[in-house]
Amino acid sequence: MQVQGHQNSQFPATRWPVILPKASYSLACLLLASAGLCWVAANWEYATSLQKLAGAQAIVTILVLLAIWRMPEQASGHNLSAQALFSALAAIATGALLALVGQIYQTGADPWQLFLLWAALLLPWLLVLRTVMLGLLFALLFNVGLALYLGVSGLWFWPDGHSWNTIMLVMALVNVVLLVAAEASLQYFKDNWRVGPRTLGMAVAGWLIALAVGEGLISGFTSIVPGLLVTLAGYVVYTRWRRDLAMVTLAMITVFFLVAVFFASHADSDVTLLLVFLAMFGLMVVMVRHLRYLRRSYGATEAGDEAEQASDPWFMSLFRIAGMGLVAMLLIALLFVISALDVENAWIAGVVLSLLGIGCYRAGKGDTLHELGVILGVAGLLMVAGGQYLLDHVSPDIRALGLLGFGVVLYGLVPNRAFRFVVALVVIGVVALLTWPGQAWVDALGFRSLSSSSSSVYSYVLAWMPAYLRAWLMAVGAVLAFGASWRSGAAAARWLPLAWALVLLAQIAAWFAPSPGLAGMTSLSLPWQVTFQLWAVWLGCAALPVAVLAAVLWRVPGMARLRVLAPLLLAVASVGWMGAPGVAMALLWAVLGHAQRRTSLLVFGVLALLGYLAGFYYQFESTLLQKSALLGLTGVWLLISGWLLARCAPPVDAVSRHSTDEAHASGHGITGQPAESAALPPVLRPAPRWRRLGLLAGLVLVLVLANTTIYQKEQILAHGERVVLELVPVDPRSLMQGDYMALQFGVAQQLGRWLTAEPAHDNDATMPAVQRNGYMLLQPDAQGVFRLVGRAASPDGTGASSLRSQDDTSDTSLADGAIGTGDDAAPVPGDSAVVKPEGLAPYNAGTNAEHTVVLAYRLRPYGEVHIGTDAWFFPEGQAERYAQARYGEFRVSKRGTGILLRLLDEQRQPLP
Repeated sequence: MQVQGHQNSQFPATRWPVILPKASYSLACLLLASAGLCWVAANWEYATSLQKLAGAQAIVTILVLLAIWRMPEQASGHNLSAQALFSALAAIATGALLALVGQIYQTGADPWQLFLLWAALLLPWLLVLRTVMLGLLFALLFNVGLALYLGVSGLWFWPDGHSWNTIMLVMALVNVVLLVAAEASLQYFKDNWRVGPRTLGMAVAGWLIALAVGEGLISGFTSIVPGLLVTLAGYVVYTRWRRDLAMVTLAMITVFFLVAVFFASHADSDVTLLLVFLAMFGLMVVMVRHLRYLRRSYGATEAGDEAEQASDPWFMSLFRIAGMGLVAMLLIALLFVISALDVENAWIAGVVLSLLGIGCYRAGKGDTLHELGVILGVAGLLMVAGGQYLLDHVSPDIRALGLLGFGVVLYGLVPNRAFRFVVALVVIGVVALLTWPGQAWVDALGFRSLSSSSSSVYSYVLAWMPAYLRAWLMAVGAVLAFGASWRSGAAAARWLPLAWALVLLAQIAAWFAPSPGLAGMTSLSLPWQVTFQLWAVWLGCAALPVAVLAAVLWRVPGMARLRVLAPLLLAVASVGWMGAPGVAMALLWAVLGHAQRRTSLLVFGVLALLGYLAGFYYQFESTLLQKSALLGLTGVWLLISGWLLARCAPPVDAVSRHSTDEAHASGHGITGQPAESAALPPVLRPAPRWRRLGLLAGLVLVLVLANTTIYQKEQILAHGERVVLELVPVDPRSLMQGDYMALQFGVAQQLGRWLTAEPAHDNDATMPAVQRNGYMLLQPDAQGVFRLVGRAASPDGTGASSLRSQDDTSDTSLADGAIGTGDDAAPVPGDSAVVKPEGLAPYNAGTNAEHTVVLAYRLRPYGEVHIGTDAWFFPEGQAERYAQARYGEFRVSKRGTGILLRLLDEQRQPLP
């Protein structure tokens, strides 16, 4: 949140002809990528496996060829070029191809394998193209894949490799390495906004804070030492050798939270809690002073933020907001510990505390009293807001009106931007909840899981109608507040905190509101009055970015055709996200951010859009196929819109001359700078030939790996041994591969109990002292269901041992090479009575002892055994059909590799 000086009445013109087509293309690619992932996850049953795999590979190939085609001349700012967008789509399509392979051949729901392999396949394209999008995608995939892997397997070679602290420390150090690589290659990626290093810096900070918090929220001193050392190194680097005030602020935020977590977790009395409060308050004051000193020594704000030089940058404001919130919570805890405050009457003490804060702030002339005043004010505000919400015997409307008046007083008497933002956020948020019809906003959360066929559809819509209304009202208020703040520096100081609070609250309301969309609404049987109200609110939300874009372009000189065309194209596209207010809100912030040159608002809009689309995947108000069709059609329309905007846009130099002439006529430049500083067309230079070859090499690697995997799986399905295993299913949803039934096989559970019962010979009590990978020895019973009779170290029977009866616990070693598959399988020697571990019924293997099959397994922490797969992916909406499954039919190769072919019912017949 930044305060801006006086701005000209005209919006800058020279960038609109360039940014509109690029924004349309970028949004189209994002929606098309989301549509592809939704289609893969839907597991459409009317397309064959061959059609799916061939289609996915064709899409990847076409996108790579398009990227090569657009490569001959590359602009210096290439991160939003056509080749960058095509390569990003190709990268997403590669992940979809990998997900399809796992879905078709039922390789299980271990997402770490998918994400790590996906990240590895992106490396050639990343090294060749060096775009920020590919870099961020690689970092995200690598982080997710590695974290999931460590959560499942840990560091098996490390004595304490499965502990929380070890995993968090490894993740933090890995991101430090990625951060160093990003800084070293910054010039090659042309990352002028330093998106890559700052994103990786936030990842490092997040893992370090998670390390300090630890399991059970109890932090030891050794848990914060790595974080303190890393942040100290980062502070030195970013204050001396590579000046970046945002990274310095991030280091201070990390240190602040590390120290706070450590102190708070060891505050066991009122005296120690008081000392913690004083220590954290003093640390906050020192850090704020030091950040201001560094900012003055740097001489200006970050590059590219000329319109925001009149206030603290967004990251400094964020630090102050987080710091005052944390210290205020400590103060509230201290007050409740040392006094006998009643929760419902705490608002009275909150009023007194806020008045003291106002007095301190207005009487103080230094940072210490000012910071103390805002902390007292925030603590009092939280106590008043919480007390008013819990005051059940007073009418909600009266409580809301009183809280609103109290917030207006605080907002007007304390002219601190961070404090005003917190006041507006808390007061408006609590008022929105108090005025919710029937205060049923908590109950409304329970309706999120209802399907469109539920008998409670009417209640479902009515429960969420207030969320749509509040999102729209807050968005309109944010637009008006941003417009008022544009007039002068004093107006910005008054209205900008309110605008930012409304932006955040509107996006939160849009996030929690369901998104059935047009397709989902067609199946809802509602009274026409409710339908009309719902469509009216949806139309109002979708129309907001259209209206703002039209208003902005109308005031931009030299944009005669785009003034009408751009809003019209956006209005048609808005039909695609009717019923999904989060998309409209995110676009609204992006348009406002670019129009008013507020970089932070533009970035927030982009992040809000990404977050909303990620959550949209998990919303069940419409099917995945409906989402895929809607997103895909909207993406295609935006591609067409981008082409039309590029064709109809006036030349940049013509717009610049027209804008400059009008600016000189008014006596000032468009951006407050000399007219000569107007933007020039990007400089083009030929791309080297090796980049094309690198893209082709990456494509060949993807196709070879995918088809090799497909060939191996098909060979096992065609020639593998048939094995039927008993299973225990459940039903969640995968990250990318759609609905699936999580499988637990009886033989795996039995082997896990057997291995866990063996004594451990190392320091890790959670991992049995046996090898992590091995092979089950399976034999069929009279019904053809295979049972566990032993295990081996290799598929040829090396180190084999069999389960024994309880009166003879010694294992019988099997001769090397004694185990086979199919008709050549050799019997397992030993007693005919083969039993499970203690408490399990014995199984007589004598009948089929001549038929032994080996099946590979992998041992996870805590004795969990993974065999072949742990999930069965099925088309969306068929959960009831697969709930009848009781057995799984595998095809097992001679080397013990198993592929789940299909599920069987209680009679061991294929499901109908």
